[in-house]
Amino acid sequence: MIIFTKRSQLVTSGRLKESLSNEFDFECNGSSCTLSIKQVEKKHADIYTCYFPLRSLKIEVLSSPSQDYPVCNSSYTSTTFFLIRSRAVLFSCLSEEANPPVNISLSVNHGNGEINNISDESETISKANETVSLSYSSYLDSSFNNSSLVCTVTQQLPAPYYSYNKSCSFGPLMLPVFSVWVHPSHYTVTTTSTENITLMCSSNVSGVVLEWTNIPLDDWDYNISRINDSLLLKLFDYGSSIDQPITIQCSGWYGGRTVSRYATIDYASTDEHIHLPTSIIAALVVFVVLVIIAIVLVLIGVLKKRQRKTNKQQIPAIILTDTGQTRSNLSSQGNTQSPLPGTYTTTVSPKYEYATSTNE
Repeated sequence: MIIFTKRSQLVTSGRLKESLSNEFDFECNGSSCTLSIKQVEKKHADIYTCYFPLRSLKIEVLSSPSQDYPVCNSSYTSTTFFLIRSRAVLFSCLSEEANPPVNISLSVNHGNGEINNISDESETISKANETVSLSYSSYLDSSFNNSSLVCTVTQQLPAPYYSYNKSCSFGPLMLPVFSVWVHPSHYTVTTTSTENITLMCSSNVSGVVLEWTNIPLDDWDYNISRINDSLLLKLFDYGSSIDQPITIQCSGWYGGRTVSRYATIDYASTDEHIHLPTSIIAALVVFVVLVIIAIVLVLIGVLKKRQRKTNKQQIPAIILTDTGQTRSNLSSQGNTQSPLPGTYTTTVSPKYEYATSTNE
């Protein structure tokens, strides 16, 4: 009897190799022999062939990756970072190889439940030293916000064994828009100004390191204090020391990136004429023109109304004249009466109605 694998020969002439006695047990009882693996490990995964004169048997030992795999890593140590076009995101996934071989894949799990598989030139899969690894490199955009990079390792096993399916991920990715602003960004003082100047520097991301710089230390007294995530700069007793525009800078550092904003303080004498901006002057001119047009239209309407009242005519009197004889036959119990011949005049006016009769 001979028992061998793809890598070595275990039993020769019905006897187990002595160097394998710590891993295997081999017994024969008549025409039946048994090879037992004392403690099955991943290294025992192979195809075992038993050859007996005129007969042979193949047994395959299966294995799956250990519970420590897969392992995910990223070039970013934190899942919150800012998008920098000059810096790609590197993501890797490592798993043990097994028998049968494992499948490894990468997908993007968006926060809304949508899952997109990645299978392009940005993804590389390689095998070495009984491991399989996946590498992914890409420049992310804002569509990756609140998404996770997920590496999945699967292995299809025959019944009655359960198939292997495990994953690791990096995320969810928080890609905020990092910004810093200063309020007010422009401040004008005059010779009669007495109040202190207060400038506020803020950011939309908590944890940003803010700092005021370019402050004229020799001329001004100032105080810097923090309120929540904002940095307040209060300037005291600036007086007449401002004789030209001064720019003060506030910078914010976060995630390896720096953003700066500026506040400008100008000086204006109270003796100078105040000039309104061109946009305000134009708006005033348009307003005055519209008011004049409205007044003219109202006057035209009033004049037309008065003219209609003046030209209204009264209804003239209507005079109906009938000259001649009028005959009327009235019959009553066989008698006929005729009115006296004459001239009848009827006058109708808006206020009075009357009739006159004149006999000639």
